[in-house]
Amino acid sequence: MASLLRDEGGMGTHTATRHHPARRHAAPTLRWVFRRGAETLTCEVDATGSRWEVCVVPHWDVAATVIERFKTPISALERHAEIAHALREVGWTLVDRAPVGSPQRPHPQPLAA
Repeated sequence: MASLLRDEGGMGTHTATRHHPARRHAAPTLRWVFRRGAETLTCEVDATGSRWEVCVVPHWDVAATVIERFKTPISALERHAEIAHALREVGWTLVDRAPVGSPQRPHPQPLAA
């Protein structure tokens, strides 16, 4: 999974952390849940004030959460799309998604084909 995530860079528009710092006023914008075998992870975009975050949360090791920060929503959504594509390429399946304004579901449900 580490190869899917950047460390630092992006022409000053993005930073990444491997720690899960206290996040203030994060408003979920997009949340996708992926599964491969018995493993599940969440990739989401959150609005935090004037910044946007893309968070990848491996459910088997929440401490390994990676948060990438962006200055614009389009940059964050593009990054979410890149990560989602890369996950699918290595065998992950999208099992649940929650767009803006959707209540979060307690358990991932398979998507209808």
